[in-house]
Amino acid sequence: MRTLGRLLLGLLALLLVAQFAKVLLSPHRRVDLGLVIDAAARLAHGEELYPYSEYLPHTKSPLATFVFTPLTFLPTPVLDRLWDLALVACMVWLFAWASRQVGVQSVSRAKLAVAVLFTTFNPLNTEIAYGQFNLLLLLASVVSVYAARQSLSGALFAFSIFFKPTQIVYLPWIARFNAHRMRWFLSGVAGVTLTTILYCAFHGAGTLVEHFRIWASQTGAVTPYHLGRPDNYGLPSLFVYFGMPASYWPVFQLLGLVSAYLVCRKVSNAFEALAWTSCITVIVSPMAWLHVYVLTVPFVFLLWKRFFDAPKDRAVVLAAIAVYYWGTEFFNPTTEKLWVFNWMFFNRPPLFGLLAAMAIFGRLRK
Repeated sequence: MRTLGRLLLGLLALLLVAQFAKVLLSPHRRVDLGLVIDAAARLAHGEELYPYSEYLPHTKSPLATFVFTPLTFLPTPVLDRLWDLALVACMVWLFAWASRQVGVQSVSRAKLAVAVLFTTFNPLNTEIAYGQFNLLLLLASVVSVYAARQSLSGALFAFSIFFKPTQIVYLPWIARFNAHRMRWFLSGVAGVTLTTILYCAFHGAGTLVEHFRIWASQTGAVTPYHLGRPDNYGLPSLFVYFGMPASYWPVFQLLGLVSAYLVCRKVSNAFEALAWTSCITVIVSPMAWLHVYVLTVPFVFLLWKRFFDAPKDRAVVLAAIAVYYWGTEFFNPTTEKLWVFNWMFFNRPPLFGLLAAMAIFGRLRK
């Protein structure tokens, strides 16, 4: 039986690697990375940084865009492959790190990692296929607490907020578990200050102010087109479907901050608090596409840890894993086009699957 189990595990790992390889070898351009690189090129040439585009707007801040300027000199195919490698390396590191953090006793770390990879495969695959940034943003949050030295982690996290403002939901977690908060804070201030000085040196202070003004106005007025799309799997999108004005989405960020604060007050384990905080970040995100769900990887590690280490709870934990998997993998309308899933409720299965998994596991935790 043990030999058969190893063969099945090896086959599953091989299938996952083959599917990732299919994505990595795709010649199609990484869309989201391309948007940032194109914007950085416009910035470098003095062109309009935020031209109007309802379907594919550039939503990153001026400072985040400026950091990508050196990458504009690389040929697109080379840059895409390098970005793929960076995302895969980040994923491998996060999985290895999380496997150590949860400390499963009954199975090897490799088996745990394969189980989590299988469960979260669709978001991870989409993250790489679109050249996204969520794995790197999660890494910036992780090192803000777990890095042995805090000389750079504050700067990395500050840029992650400029890159995606929903990162502010992680602030209560960092404030609760970072033992060197002042050093981390000063690192963030120094990084932002240095980048601001360089931006002004190359493009002028007036240009920076104008770009921030345009960016803030666009961020504060997220288009109903994006918030109303059925493949936007966040709570703000759901409320917009029911008639809430799109401009109300910052209210959910405030609710996310409060929720993360309450969680971090109650949960004493840093990794567990990170898992819940990451889920909250996804839920309140105004742009919760499928790839954003890679932030839930720590939560899935918690689920599988409980499954392997607590046999008496396996039925309940398996139900939580099943509804999560139902949402992100099996009946996801991104890949499934059956007519019944045109209904509003089933058009956001990742959100409902995640909420159900959190509710089931949360009751078990009590």
